[in-house]
Amino acid sequence: MEKLELYLKKANDNLKVAKELFNKGYKDIAVSRLYYSVFYAIEALLLKENKYFKKHSGVISYFGKEYAKKGKISPEFHRFVINLFELRENADYEPVFDVDDEELLKFFDNAGILINLIEKKIKESEN
Repeated sequence: MEKLELYLKKANDNLKVAKELFNKGYKDIAVSRLYYSVFYAIEALLLKENKYFKKHSGVISYFGKEYAKKGKISPEFHRFVINLFELRENADYEPVFDVDDEELLKFFDNAGILINLIEKKIKESEN
């Protein structure tokens, strides 16, 4: 399995685990896995262009500049990734993490949509 496929597998595996953790009441850990599910999908997309970044901020910034601002992907998804990154930081580093379940479920929905969209873009570029 090539690196790109491995990133996409990690994206889908992390999304699945995030849902399981959320359902068991581990919201903070679920948010962390949810963020990484999206992050790995974006990494796969950038790998297609041979782009590598050492920091998450570089990945997110490039995604916004090259995909959202150029209309390759809805700018709402760039804002979503930024918001999810901030939510993940709160979940990982704050001693108390409390977010409304309905609000969090919207993040899960958007993550699934974005991962599917990225997979579709990668497949289109292979043809």
